[in-house]
This record gives sequence, C-alpha cells and structure tokens, in this order.
Amino acid sequence: MGSSTIKRSSYAIAGQVVAFRVAGDPVTTNNGLFFIYGDHLGSTTMLGTSSGAFVAGLLGRYRPYGSYRGTAPTQTITDRDFTGQRENRELGLLYYNARFYHPSIGRFASADTLVPSPAIPQSFNRYSYVLGNPLRYSDPTGHVCYDPQTDAATPGNCNGGNVSQPSRPQPKQSQPTVPPTNLITHLPIAKDTATGVDEIDWLGGFGANWFSQDPTGCNQNCYGQSHNIHTGLDFGAELGTTVYATVSGTVVLKYGTDADPNVVIKVTVGNVNFYVLHGHVNPSVEENAVIHAGDVIGTVAEHDYTHVHLSIRREDANGSGQDWAYNPLLFMAPELSAMLTIDNTDKYYGNETPTSMVGFRYGTGSYFDEQARKNMEIIR
Repeated sequence: MGSSTIKRSSYAIAGQVVAFRVAGDPVTTNNGLFFIYGDHLGSTTMLGTSSGAFVAGLLGRYRPYGSYRGTAPTQTITDRDFTGQRENRELGLLYYNARFYHPSIGRFASADTLVPSPAIPQSFNRYSYVLGNPLRYSDPTGHVCYDPQTDAATPGNCNGGNVSQPSRPQPKQSQPTVPPTNLITHLPIAKDTATGVDEIDWLGGFGANWFSQDPTGCNQNCYGQSHNIHTGLDFGAELGTTVYATVSGTVVLKYGTDADPNVVIKVTVGNVNFYVLHGHVNPSVEENAVIHAGDVIGTVAEHDYTHVHLSIRREDANGSGQDWAYNPLLFMAPELSAMLTIDNTDKYYGNETPTSMVGFRYGTGSYFDEQARKNMEIIR
C-alpha cells in the first residue's frame, strides 16, 4: 500500500457500529479513535475523540426525513449520516445499500425491487420511505423498514401494530441458532469504495458450487467431510497481502488442519461460541490474543491459488464433531456485502445461488448425490 492509503476500522456492539479508527488520512486531525454518538435511529449526531473531546464541525441535527436542521456538518472524518447511512454530499443523497435516498423530499431515487409487506397498502408505493413514519423506523438495506422498538433483531417488522405479522418458521430442534446479523464488521482483504483501495482479486462463494464439485485436485480430501459443499468465502489476493480480522474476539487454536495455516477467532454471543476462521493465512497473532475487527492478523500464505478462506463455524452441542458452517455473506455488515460480487455464479449447482444456503451441518455423503442430499441438515 502507498503512504496515501486511508485505513478505517469499525467497532460494533450487537451489530451497531459504536466507534471507528482512522489511520493514514492526509488531514492529521482526522486520524485516531473516534466514538459515535447517535440517536434512537442510529444517526450520527456527534463524534468524540479518545481524549473525551467532541469533534468540531459535526453536530448532526436532522429533520424527520433526514435533511439537516440548521447548518450541515463540515467534518471529513466520516460520511456516516442519517440512520448511519453513507452520504454523498456532492449529490445530496444517502446510499442505502440497494439504492439512493433523497432526504430533502423523503423519497428514494429509484423504485424498490421488492414489495416486502403486501398486506400493507403503502408498501406498494415503492419510492416511499419507511411507510411514512421516519421518526420510528429506519431502512438499513434499502428494501425493508426496521422497527427497533418491536424487533431489534429482524428487519422488516414495520407494521406499527396495525397488521399482524406472520409467525416466522422455526428451524428443526437439532438446528442451532444462526450467528447474529452483522457478525462480520470488517473485510479480511482491504477494499474501500470511498478511497478506491481494492486488493481483492477474485471472490469465491459459499455453498454447492464449482469449488466443491470440481472432481480434480483436493475434492474429497478438502470437502469430503462437508458434503462436498464449499464452507466459506474465498478472497483471492496476492501472496503476502495484509490480512485483517473480520470480527472482534479471542484467538484460539482450533481447526488446525482446515485451510491451514489459519487464524481462528472465537466470538461469544450470549452462551454460544462462534468460530470465525481466516484460512491460508500466515498468522502474526498468538493464542489468547484479544483481537478487534480491523486489526492486522497476518499475511496471505502460499497456495496454488493464493486467497483467504473465511468461514463461520459453531460446534455441535452433542460433541459429535459434525459442526455447523454458515454463509459469511449473510452475516456481515450490509455496507461490506454491498461491495462484494461473487465470481462464477453460473457454476452453482442447480438452483443454488451464493445466498440460497444459510448454513449446513458437517457430515459425509455428497450434496451432489440426490439420495444423500435428502438426509442432510441444511438451513435455508
């Protein structure tokens, strides 16, 4: 990386970004650790420094639909704005991951590709913002509104008590709780659309795709215990490229032969441990080290196709060794997944896609055998 590269690392609690660190900004005062002071919708209202001072030029006061009340902020440390979304100040628009939003008129700049709640007539106005109730709701994805008062874990429950929501399908009793939304808050390889930094050469997806059904190479040795399903995301990068922690947690020695050498970070959520594996990485951290998302944990190791294999695991509660694997693309902050495009999506099996499979339980028997597939535990 050149000396002009700006590195930003985010720190989140329960999926909400509460602080970030900036390094390499040509504006000296823009570097350091900053704490976000937000409102009930997650809007950035103030920034605090590690010394306890407030950042000058940032007092975000918003009208109901997100336009500024009074003077607009002048700071250049962060572009996070109304409800925590990125602001394009030149255009006066906010980027909501799926589309742009115009806070001055309280409407999206393009129509929603979804009608998330057909039972609510206002959902059919595909330019409207959060059913006309911006004081209570937000829209983190650009597709469905989000009600923190009713259900802080699941977007889309924005009925305001007027229309009953259908009950969610419950997984089979043997299926574990899936990881929390926004578990991953940093990419393992540098990519930043704001600065133009992009060290990701290619991206291979999770699931039943060409990685795991290729009959050559390490097919059975690599995927024979995972139903010949690819267990993570592969971030192609050059040998020696810096690798960053995708989550905050503790380094543990686990899954030693899986995509080795590797760095595994344990993340505890309630009484459940999830293990985030960064594979094919020469580690620069030691066991029991406390790691924050965005910390440097090593460099890309030598491999026929140099890459970082990112995987989320959970141990089987019965100790059978048949752990669960989850799709990292579905459990990362939306601003990260919005920057990623899976290569070779045409090489997924049948109707499978990069996001059609949420997770599965390890075991023998190939997914590509129809009879064996019937006995597999797969979360959709």
